Amino acid sequence: MAVPGAVAARFPLPALLSQALVAFTIEYDNEFEHQMPHRTARGPAAHSLPGPWLVSLPMWSNFMQFLPEAGAPLRELADLPRLTNLAGLDRWGYVMVEPDPGASRAKLARLTPRGRQAQASYRRLLGVVEERWQARFGADDIGRLRHSLEGIVDQSEGGQPRLSQGLMPYPEGWRAHKPYLTQTTAMLRDPSGTLPHYPMVSHRGWVSRRQLTGLAAHQALADLAGSGVML
Repeated sequence: MAVPGAVAARFPLPALLSQALVAFTIEYDNEFEHQMPHRTARGPAAHSLPGPWLVSLPMWSNFMQFLPEAGAPLRELADLPRLTNLAGLDRWGYVMVEPDPGASRAKLARLTPRGRQAQASYRRLLGVVEERWQARFGADDIGRLRHSLEGIVDQSEGGQPRLSQGLMPYPEGWRAHKPYLTQTTAMLRDPSGTLPHYPMVSHRGWVSRRQLTGLAAHQALADLAGSGVML
């Protein structure tokens, strides 16, 4: 029998963070799929249930939670590093883009009724899944995990967030030059307010292995860079 922790102890930190995050995401998405009327590409819901296309936790984390009920002008949303696939959310039935009554020739992004329903469900389910993890893995362990991560995000030194210390690019790095310099400066100044709330912004939350192999690799990486994954 394997010794507890013997396998995980060989994993680098990114792999540990990734497996925990993806496991949380799948459980969260499963529960959302169970509770929210939607359409999917496969399964019974593909043709029988009304509602928008099913979206994932990254869509909520990086965008939908920040969209107020009254909507927001696109000119404001365009500068948000958290912005995800707005065209997809519009196409899938969660957000509508319409003329801004307060400004000529401007556009406004607003939640649809289904978007408001999804927003309420997403917000509630975060607590539901976290409570499940407390029951499954132990409230003390999950509490320590949360406390440790909060400490990493909140720590400062000389008035500057310690999290930003590793975000400074070398002078020859691409993040040190336009058009990325503005975003880099914002991350250095306020990493917790600028970094995404979810590290991937593709539709299902991660890129398939096929996308990262063969001739598709270059285009996949270019798409990720353009969408904000590669900050």
